[in-house]
Amino acid sequence: MLSARASEAEVSLSFASLADLVDGIDADVLAGLPAPQLNALEVALRRREPDDAALDPFAILAGFLGTLRALAESGPVLVAIDDIQWLDPSSSEAILFAARRLSGERIRFMITRRTGRESELER
Repeated sequence: MLSARASEAEVSLSFASLADLVDGIDADVLAGLPAPQLNALEVALRRREPDDAALDPFAILAGFLGTLRALAESGPVLVAIDDIQWLDPSSSEAILFAARRLSGERIRFMITRRTGRESELER
């Protein structure tokens, strides 16, 4: 299970919730990603210093999608997000990118939100 507990105080922090979701994933799973995706994901999550090349936003999104698919090869995956209304925009974009492309994989999302406007992920 991957989990993130979003908070209003962290809305302005890029990839804060994505870092929570990826935290604890075995390094071997991440090592299976293509090098550009792994590098971009690790730089975005502040696990690696950026190199001179510009960071490719698509590589970050594809890296997260690839991570979910790799995890699903070993068994069902649950992505649990608490207080989705407080997701930072960059994490939300990565999660939505992955959710739109998952089809047939054993990956499910469980989200909670406070009352109010429905999130794009819920739609």
